[in-house]
Amino acid sequence: MNVTKKILSLVILSIVFSSNIFSVARSGGEPGKASRARYAPKPIEEELGEYYLIEKKSDRYEKPVRRKKKVKPKSELVEVVAKKEKPFKVDLSGYVRLDAFLDSRQNVDYWKGIDYSYPKPAVYDKNQEDINEKAQFTMVPFGKISIKVTGPELRGAKTSAVIKSDIPGKFRTEQVSDHVHDPFGMFRYQHGYLNLEWEKTELLAGVYYSPLVLLELCADTVSINAGEFFDPFNYSSMVRVRHKADPFEFVFAVHKLFWYDQWRDSLAPSLYGQVNVNIGEHLVCGGVNMDVVTPRIETDPALAENLVSVSTVDDFSDLLNDAGSKIPSHGYKEAESVTHFAAFVGTALKKNNVTWKHRLTYAENPFLYTLIGGLGICARNPKTDHRKWTKTRSISYWTELSHMTKDRELGVFFGYTKNLGSRHKLVNNVTTTELLGHLVKREESATDPFIVIAEGKNIDHAFRVQPRIRFFHGPVTIGFEVEYTRAAYGTPNHCARIEDVTNCTKVSNTRAIASVVYAF
Repeated sequence: MNVTKKILSLVILSIVFSSNIFSVARSGGEPGKASRARYAPKPIEEELGEYYLIEKKSDRYEKPVRRKKKVKPKSELVEVVAKKEKPFKVDLSGYVRLDAFLDSRQNVDYWKGIDYSYPKPAVYDKNQEDINEKAQFTMVPFGKISIKVTGPELRGAKTSAVIKSDIPGKFRTEQVSDHVHDPFGMFRYQHGYLNLEWEKTELLAGVYYSPLVLLELCADTVSINAGEFFDPFNYSSMVRVRHKADPFEFVFAVHKLFWYDQWRDSLAPSLYGQVNVNIGEHLVCGGVNMDVVTPRIETDPALAENLVSVSTVDDFSDLLNDAGSKIPSHGYKEAESVTHFAAFVGTALKKNNVTWKHRLTYAENPFLYTLIGGLGICARNPKTDHRKWTKTRSISYWTELSHMTKDRELGVFFGYTKNLGSRHKLVNNVTTTELLGHLVKREESATDPFIVIAEGKNIDHAFRVQPRIRFFHGPVTIGFEVEYTRAAYGTPNHCARIEDVTNCTKVSNTRAIASVVYAF
């Protein structure tokens, strides 16, 4: 029995000994390593799988808090993707307004009177009564809408684009003079441009106010004309660059008045340069503009070959029968160009709630900037009607003083303009009537002896005084204004200047205007 127990003990010891040797060999010779590896916990990353740890302390994992990963809702994911694909912001702004105004006289104006320039000259009937001395009253709606899109940065520049249109409010198109059509009631593509703005440089490309129109130096009248006839105004297609170098700001533009054939037929672009000096809130600025125009590309067949060269026509029908059959379908080719300049200086002084603005402008061929003057003819070939053109000139000055508080504004505008005429002598007028639609009708031949295509060509000077008051109530602005304009008409001499200023006929118009505006 004892022998059997001893044999069993030896067998058990040998089995245990051999298994230890095998395990040591398998674990690389380190006793106990295999057993520890067998029972060691799995790495925390493998054990947690889709879970994550909250904290780790002293290189020892604390008991993990098992929380599932947060998953964003589909709607938020779609919004994030949309923001990444189209990071644009769209802003809508504009206003609607109603103007009611009473005029003491007939006037040269557009858009049913809201765009007012100056009083018409005296025209007398057989009883020596002035036909244009007739008061008028009207109420005209007007509106403007603007869409601004702000986009992502481009090479460090903030990007944006603007489309602006105005709606005069009556659906009718009519001819208001021999050269101007009044698209009243139609959407007008007023502005459309893109803008790139860096820290000190700004690039604008598109349709905007002409460079001669300065928003930082413009009249802020209740009337929508904003000093028109004394301050340049028009629109241009342009590429404009502004660069700031405190306290200076430099502006350069290449532009075109694209809707006029005189500019389109000219191959040279218009060039503009301006320098601003900013002294605190004050502004001092000056600029120069150069335009090149081609007045026409064909001579008038009705005036060629001396078919029509008269000072008076007694019987219009006889003239048509005699000369109409001889008029060819086309005249002669003409490509005469005219280069003209405009220059200005101005200031805007601000202190507390008071602003005082001044601007002095000299302009050649200022007709298309709504100023006195235009083009004249200094030489003409009577056989072919080829013409040599020259520009007439004007000078204008305006000033405006205003005081603004949170809910009220008081202001007064004063403007003066003077016709300087031409440096060259003009040729005599060649006709006094209209022949087959070829010529501009000239009923005022007695006071229009020379050929001049201009705004206010028989005006020597004009001035305007315009006090106003506005009340602000949130988005609503109510304004009242009295506008007194007087113009001195006379007979121009051979240089398109009024020779006898003392005998000028002075006519005036007083406009009382009330306006209500809702801005958004």
